[in-house]
Amino acid sequence: MNVRATNCMLRVILFGFLAACLGACATTPVSSSAARQAPSARLLAFQERFSNTTATLIVTRDEGLLGGG
Repeated sequence: MNVRATNCMLRVILFGFLAACLGACATTPVSSSAARQAPSARLLAFQERFSNTTATLIVTRDEGLLGGG
């Protein structure tokens, strides 16, 4: 084999390996209505509501191996 063919083969193998690794980390999103509230003991800060707020931030974790579900 020449060097060019070897480099091409290594790139194909590396791309396949990376695609397999990223595909294995797939998670599924959880809808806001199905998500559970965090226990109050695990809430840290910024929990009070103010009357002059103009935005709300909602954070939900994904379901899956690394999503904590």
